[in-house]
Amino acid sequence: MTDLSVEQWLQKLNERVVFFLQRGQVDGLVGARRYRDTPSLVLVIDTASLVAAHEERIELCRINSGFAQRHSKSPRGSDSFVRVADYPHPQRVEPVRADRPDVKELTVLGGVPDIARFVTVVERVVGGVVVGNLAIT
Repeated sequence: MTDLSVEQWLQKLNERVVFFLQRGQVDGLVGARRYRDTPSLVLVIDTASLVAAHEERIELCRINSGFAQRHSKSPRGSDSFVRVADYPHPQRVEPVRADRPDVKELTVLGGVPDIARFVTVVERVVGGVVVGNLAIT
């Protein structure tokens, strides 16, 4: 941690809902040893619509904020979450690599009570494999 106690960091995490922006992160989570034998539901979201509706409460994060193990190399602190308009995207000559994105998470302060508006697909995943989709009504 940089300028926050562990308790303060956990409070920041609990103030928001977190969305991964790359499929690989989702696959890594649901396929992890701890979760691979438990069926999971993955909500695929129309991110552009979500941002249009909730941008004033959205903050981006360059790291996996929930991975706060002692051996984590990325510091966590009050500057870990940044509003969309203020996020410091680096200037690049080459396109960003899919396995090294500038933004790891999109977070929404206070949650997304109208999340159903933005769901495009609900996947049922077991062992890291999509085994079916649920109907959206």
